[in-house]
Amino acid sequence: MAEYSLDVKEQIRQAVDITELTSRYMELRRQGSQYVALCPWHDDTKPSLTINPQRQSWKCWVCDIGGDIFSFIMKKESLTFPEALEFLAQEANIPLQLSGGRGNSHKKEMFSCASWVAQRFHQCLLKSAEAQIARDYLEQRGITHQSLIRFQVGFSPNDWHWLSRQVADSGFSERHFDTIGMLGKSETSSQYYDRFRGRVIFPIQDTQSRTIAFGGRILPEYSDKNPAKYINSPETPLFKKQEQFYGLNLAKETIGKEKRALVMEGYTDVIMAHQFGLTESIAVLGTALGPKHLQVLKRYAEEVILVLDGDEAGQKRTNEILELFISQQFNLKVLTLPEGQDPCDFLQREGAEAFRDLLTTARDALDHKVFISTQNIDLQASTHDSNLALGEILSTLAKAPRLQGMTPSESQIREQQILTRLSRKFRIEEGILRDRLQELRVRKKNSQKDYTPENQGIQDTPVRLSKTEEELLGILLSEPNQIPAILGSTQGINVGSPFCQKVLYLCQEYHRQNKAVDFHLLMNLLDDPREKKLIVQLDEQAAKKSRTALFNPEVRLKELFSFLQEQNQRQKTKQELTQLDFAGEDQQLSVFQLILEQQRNKRQEDPDF
Repeated sequence: MAEYSLDVKEQIRQAVDITELTSRYMELRRQGSQYVALCPWHDDTKPSLTINPQRQSWKCWVCDIGGDIFSFIMKKESLTFPEALEFLAQEANIPLQLSGGRGNSHKKEMFSCASWVAQRFHQCLLKSAEAQIARDYLEQRGITHQSLIRFQVGFSPNDWHWLSRQVADSGFSERHFDTIGMLGKSETSSQYYDRFRGRVIFPIQDTQSRTIAFGGRILPEYSDKNPAKYINSPETPLFKKQEQFYGLNLAKETIGKEKRALVMEGYTDVIMAHQFGLTESIAVLGTALGPKHLQVLKRYAEEVILVLDGDEAGQKRTNEILELFISQQFNLKVLTLPEGQDPCDFLQREGAEAFRDLLTTARDALDHKVFISTQNIDLQASTHDSNLALGEILSTLAKAPRLQGMTPSESQIREQQILTRLSRKFRIEEGILRDRLQELRVRKKNSQKDYTPENQGIQDTPVRLSKTEEELLGILLSEPNQIPAILGSTQGINVGSPFCQKVLYLCQEYHRQNKAVDFHLLMNLLDDPREKKLIVQLDEQAAKKSRTALFNPEVRLKELFSFLQEQNQRQKTKQELTQLDFAGEDQQLSVFQLILEQQRNKRQEDPDF
């Protein structure tokens, strides 16, 4: 975070009068030597916000909030302190100077350059004859002329040098255009070229409506020459895609009033939503919704509804969403649109009221995860699939960062609520779920206890496996010819750790494709350095064991499979006994008889049982 000198902060404080600043946002009335106003942050009927010109301060006695010009603009515009300081510095025309002596003039030039480029693209779309193809496309998509003006939509002709030829008239250099990501540089000729050619241009603006980046959608007529449908500006000092949204500058007022944000995935989705009156709609910028996004939204909203397209990619974004739900004190809901539709399509076909009705069906993140994980699974009849789904959900809960901004008691209450819901859904006792969750957390803690920000890229602590899992994976690595037997014998068996399940799943997928599954393939498939280290360790151990004369992999595999089957049977029996607490008398008798029959069969097969 930039640190500015105290002198600069004081210059700004003296240059910006708090009375003049606050009067832009509320109607002030003089009361003696001070001013009063209706507080904008609560339902105020009798002026309770006081402005003190002498002290350059403000205070609401009902909300118990107040401060100076910086805190006021932070509260009113939902800015961080550095953003508020930059906002007010621009108002006072004071150049910012970082405490280390570095000036802020370069950043100001970048803002000016980005604004100039946005205006050129916008005027090209509205007035240029060569932009008729873009105007026709936008009209076909149902985007109105008013929306083009409101969102400052533009067009970049399908020309390698349309923008670069205008550099001389801009007052900026090619370096400025390169810095904001609008020009690229050829490695062979060192000549600059236009990055966004043949595209509809969507300027990305910060909450102060300053252009900071651009998104471009290729026109269908040019898609054969440029297969990338959407491109965004690279990250710059102005643009951090994991912190910013498309349309937030236009949506923040409605979001603040409604205390709700609709987060979508595309530029045209947002524009169409605003056309239909859903002006609390915004979009992420080529990345998934993340913790930094939610930190921004917390300034405005109490609830976020993530609107996912009705395609397979939208269905799969569940683990990240659930982790966000667990780790953030935030009401996060998920709405998946009907298959094959995005918000733009749905609104044009069904209308705003149908979309609002659909919003009422949005599930919170936990319900969404459970729904996706248990689709097409009979939780009572398919014990194995049910266990896999529950294990995946609990593993996601265990991986999620602990609840932020909550007291220990609040955290315990929320966790209790989650486990209660899972217990009812899967008909498994809460105590069993809690023990399993704690086990997964301990395993995660053990695997990360040496992790600090300083050694973030190292992560030397290994992933934990049971001795049985170590042996099983060791044989898989040292005896690839045994992989079909391993995959066949572990089918329908819960092997335990998520990592072992992951390796077996990868082997199964590539074995189905008739690809050789070996150590090198697994090393390429696994990105986590801790997992790579474990594979190496297991491979070395297995190689030593395979060299001993008495080691017989086929015999040892049979012993391991037998142990795993017995272990799974014990877990299954325990769960079936737990289900008796939820069942009626007839079902209790049926389950009890089934357990007795299984035990009799086991004794006949194994007299020592």
